[in-house]
Amino acid sequence: MLSLTQWGGAGDAAVFLHGFGADSQSWVANVSAVTQHCTVVGVDLPGHGQSHAVLSAPTLNGIADQVAVVLEDYSPCHLIGHSLGGAIAMLCAEKLPLLSLSLISPAGLGQGVQDRFIDSLTALENDAEAKQLLRSMVCNKRLISDVVVTRLLEHLKTTGVRENLRRIGGAMQQSGDVQSQSDLHRAISTIQARDIPRQVFWGLQDTINPLLDADAASFGGEWHLFDNCGHLPQIEQWSGYNDALSKFITN
Repeated sequence: MLSLTQWGGAGDAAVFLHGFGADSQSWVANVSAVTQHCTVVGVDLPGHGQSHAVLSAPTLNGIADQVAVVLEDYSPCHLIGHSLGGAIAMLCAEKLPLLSLSLISPAGLGQGVQDRFIDSLTALENDAEAKQLLRSMVCNKRLISDVVVTRLLEHLKTTGVRENLRRIGGAMQQSGDVQSQSDLHRAISTIQARDIPRQVFWGLQDTINPLLDADAASFGGEWHLFDNCGHLPQIEQWSGYNDALSKFITN
C-alpha cells in the first residue's frame, strides 16, 4: 500500500502527487495554503519516499491504478500533480471522480520530460553529480541545498530504489513507452470531454520538460506561466503558485 502524509485541514480532500525522484515532503511550502480550505493529503508514489518498497507497475497507467486505490477514500478530490505526478493525476481522471486538476509541468504535456534527466537521476553516485542535476531544475540555484542533495543520495542507496525508479523512468521516457503515451492522450481527451476544472503551471525557463506553447489552447483550462522559473514553480514561485492554487480550489 502506498504511504500517505496527512497534512490536516477539513472539508473536501486536496491530494498532492510529487514528481520523479521526490516524495510528499516536497510540498511543504504549499500545503499551508490549502489546509484552511481542504483536507490535505500527500501520496508517496511507488519507489519514492516511504513507498520505496512498493514495486511500481510497468506503465504510467498502471501506476495510476495503484494511486487510485488509495484515493478511493478521498474521492471526489482536488488532485494536484507535478511532472510525473501530473501525468498520474491526468490518468486518475479516467478512474475516479475529481473536483479539479492542478498540474505543474506535467509529463504528458510540454515537450516531454527529457530522457537525459531521467537517466541521470537514477545513476547519481556523488554530491557533485546530484547537485548539478538538481540545480538544472531551477533558476535560483541557492534553492538546492546540501541537505536536499544528501537526502536524495541516501534515498537512492535504499535497497531496490534505483531499480524501481528505472522502471518508472522507462514508462516516462518519450523514446520508450508508446503505451504510456497512448494512455495519456486518451486521458487528456477524457479530461476535455468531461470538462474537468483544470489549471496548469509552468516555468518559462523549464529545461526538464520545456513548455509547448500550443498546449495552452489544446488542453484548455487556466494557465499560469512564471518567468525566472524552471521545473519547480511551486518552489521557485511559491507565493504566486500558492495564491493561484488556493483561489482555484475555493471557486
